[in-house]
Amino acid sequence: LFDYYVKRVAQDDILRIKGISQSIEVARFLKYCYFHPGGELNITATSQELGIPRSTLDVMLDLLVQAGYIRVVPKYSGNAATLRQRHVKIYPIDHSLIPKQVRFDREEPSGMTIETMVVNIFSRIEESEIYFFRKKTGREIKEIDFVIRVGLRLIVVEVKKRITRSDIENFRKTVFELLPQATNRILLCWDTDEKGLMRDRVDTDDREYIEIQPLWKLALGLPTSLFAEG
Repeated sequence: LFDYYVKRVAQDDILRIKGISQSIEVARFLKYCYFHPGGELNITATSQELGIPRSTLDVMLDLLVQAGYIRVVPKYSGNAATLRQRHVKIYPIDHSLIPKQVRFDREEPSGMTIETMVVNIFSRIEESEIYFFRKKTGREIKEIDFVIRVGLRLIVVEVKKRITRSDIENFRKTVFELLPQATNRILLCWDTDEKGLMRDRVDTDDREYIEIQPLWKLALGLPTSLFAEG
């Protein structure tokens, strides 16, 4: 079924949209994207790995995004003039399109599958802009899964399969250090530890408040309930 889907996209949909002739190369690149959900796309390295010219990959990436088969999440810089840059992560438009051997980890959704679900859910919110965050501080590289701009709000989201108390503290410290201007700080989880941290409320001051939410609440179409002013 997966191979049929890729073939149909490459040979039918994309060819009709642009009339390009490299259907085999389109299929190869689309399959690569679906096997690497949440991966940071290095065009030069991917070009060499797939044997496709870099200029062709650039065109294919734009086509697949415009046609709605993949989403790209750029790196957050805070500067509107530099938001569109080479650093992007790629996600399938639907997590069910991720091949089974990548989609599951010991019969549970893999971390990349959960990230894909989150990206697609937040993408439904009108006028939302989704980024990933990475910054080198000294010898350490610190990351936040997603930074989401909705109007004047800046929402930071960390995604975990399970949440421990150390995850909460680490997330709060990272956000306070790197993005103190964040208006909302959200930890999303697929599952929790045995203490039921999904119900935990971290009540400090407003600048450090962490909202913990289960992913199923977003899947039910209720993401706006998370966006109360922090």
